[in-house]
Amino acid sequence: MRHRRELLLAAGATLVVPLLLVAAEGAARAVSPSPCPQADAGELMGCLHVYSPDYGWALRPGIRLCPAAGCVSVNADANRGPRLPRERTTGGSRQAEPAARAPGGSVANGRSSAPEPPSGSSPGVNPAARPGNPSNGPRRVLVLGDSVAFGMDVADGLSWPERLARPGLEVVSLAVPGFGTDQELLRLEREGLAYRPDVIIVGFCLANDLVDNALDSFLYSRAHPKPRFELAGDGLRLRTEAIELPAGRRLGTWLRERSVLYNALFRGAPVQTASEQEEHWQTTSNALLARPGPLIELATRLLLRIGARGGEVGASLLVVTHPTRRSYQDGAPGWERALRERWQREGLRSVWLAETYQAQGLAWRDFAVDGTGHLNARGHALTAERVAEALAAP
Repeated sequence: MRHRRELLLAAGATLVVPLLLVAAEGAARAVSPSPCPQADAGELMGCLHVYSPDYGWALRPGIRLCPAAGCVSVNADANRGPRLPRERTTGGSRQAEPAARAPGGSVANGRSSAPEPPSGSSPGVNPAARPGNPSNGPRRVLVLGDSVAFGMDVADGLSWPERLARPGLEVVSLAVPGFGTDQELLRLEREGLAYRPDVIIVGFCLANDLVDNALDSFLYSRAHPKPRFELAGDGLRLRTEAIELPAGRRLGTWLRERSVLYNALFRGAPVQTASEQEEHWQTTSNALLARPGPLIELATRLLLRIGARGGEVGASLLVVTHPTRRSYQDGAPGWERALRERWQREGLRSVWLAETYQAQGLAWRDFAVDGTGHLNARGHALTAERVAEALAAP
């Protein structure tokens, strides 16, 4: 009898504790509807992101945040901007999705790699015919990029990918704040090719993308791990160890991202000051840029892989480069000139936005809001028009 009573008490406690936690979470949400309902600029990145076992982080589907610069919304597909169907039709028949392939043409953690397309190929050249893509509907553009392309500092509808859309031109933006070219390649392969784009645009931020590609975590915070590629012979090898989180850390991450109660109880752990964070990332960046050759090689191979994968569905590639404040004001450093020369040799079609801004006699503050190069509304408008011109060119 006593044993039965103990079992009943244990079973009751097992049921009551989860119910109490659910009730406490409900009460916390009555006060604060989400872990970050009105994020300021300092919390915006953390609120926009959730952990991803594929990319390290991804946009939080359906979130809407309203910092001082204007409201930022993410749709149910975890993209910014209007939702577009992934299927495209021509002549009444549905387009088949591209065949699945191992991400990046590689097996994770260094067991195999695929060669790059030959340097004589030109993924940036727009072919006269795009086999497999509809010819009787609007042209579709797929944008990959980081926070500059996402439009961190402008309201909904004002980012350059959103401004680029117009009659006869559909635009899908898969840009994610903090992404490097490596994560952009992975998202293209896992999600982007299904949209059957005619053109793939990669927004390349000279302030950090070269360095991002060499790291297994977010440049500005080691707390956010990411996959990366490394050079392997003539190809690339995917490394995913950093994002293979143990069960306990994954549970903690899930609770931090979704539970108001958890954040109320455990938020407040010591964080770095702004000066400490800057010293960390700037030191890392400077150390890597001291040997730019491998960084240039890695970025070029990643872009060639994006061009090759896009070519399989008939898409051409355009790279849109955003300048750094120092290079814009003082002239391009040697590594930037070497990067440009390498892309020209490989036939990578590119737009260098510094030329666009300089042609209009603009100072840095006229189009950017910070040293990284995040654009203001004017900068996004100028970028959209310059990209539209490039798309219209033969």
